[in-house]
Amino acid sequence: MGALRFPTLLGVAAVPPLAARFLSDVALAGANVGEETRLAIGSALNTYEVVLAVGLLIAFALLGHRATGKVLRPWAWLVSLLLAVAFAVWLAVPRGAAFLGISTAALLVVAVFALRTRFPGRIEHSSWSQAAFLAFITVIPVVYALRSSVALALVSLPGTAGWLYANLPTFLLELLAIGVWMNLAMDAVRARGPWSWRPFVPFLLVPPLLALFAARDLAGFILTFEIAWGMNLANFVPVLFSLGLALTAAACYASSVLFLPRGERRRLLAVGTALAILAGFLPSMASVAGLALALVLAAQALVPVGDSAE
Repeated sequence: MGALRFPTLLGVAAVPPLAARFLSDVALAGANVGEETRLAIGSALNTYEVVLAVGLLIAFALLGHRATGKVLRPWAWLVSLLLAVAFAVWLAVPRGAAFLGISTAALLVVAVFALRTRFPGRIEHSSWSQAAFLAFITVIPVVYALRSSVALALVSLPGTAGWLYANLPTFLLELLAIGVWMNLAMDAVRARGPWSWRPFVPFLLVPPLLALFAARDLAGFILTFEIAWGMNLANFVPVLFSLGLALTAAACYASSVLFLPRGERRRLLAVGTALAILAGFLPSMASVAGLALALVLAAQALVPVGDSAE
């Protein structure tokens, strides 16, 4: 397990700065500040986002070149180069189709890199956990591309098609979290041994939080920007249904982590998946670098004991 210590520490170090950027938008939306102050904070956050992107890219380069074997070293160089190109395009044209194209391509290559990391030999999909990982590395680039294309106003569909396109990224993430939890819960039912109440504690928070949002409409409205990873679900009537689904998915995610055996692998997997959530799926290089780091950290957490890419 010593080999997992470095990626875990790297991921833990990336969580606070990424969380600060991800949560800043909703905090600013809920703050009672003047327009001049809001613009000043927004300018500072834009600068911080550039610095954050650089830090996350350095972290990814360290992870790719130190924590992977020699066989995957060329992949690490290729991915780092693509991410560097995406960063340059983002600085030049931050809200253009060119950045979305190169960043999506970079994430797709990162997904292949994560796949090779997770399966050093033949790709397996015989168990639900292997299939869940394949779904995870597929969903991340797809959700990013869909969400970012809407944020950049590159896709505009009328009526129901537009609503579904805009909100499909959120549904995919929520269904993935719920599906993983259901399989872990069924495994726990089939397993022999004493039951633990801890994995079910997160679900106790869902009803009081929904009651809070029902009593305070503004809190629920602001939260829709967070739980949808940047996409507003306020047009989802009733709004409490979308909030309830999101809170249930969040509880499933937390419960799934608690279902896993304690140890370095659980910590690394929790950090990797948390980074994917905190990255925000936004058309930003900080978001792209955070997602790239999340994909590889999750893959390393799931590599079978004794396997390597040497």
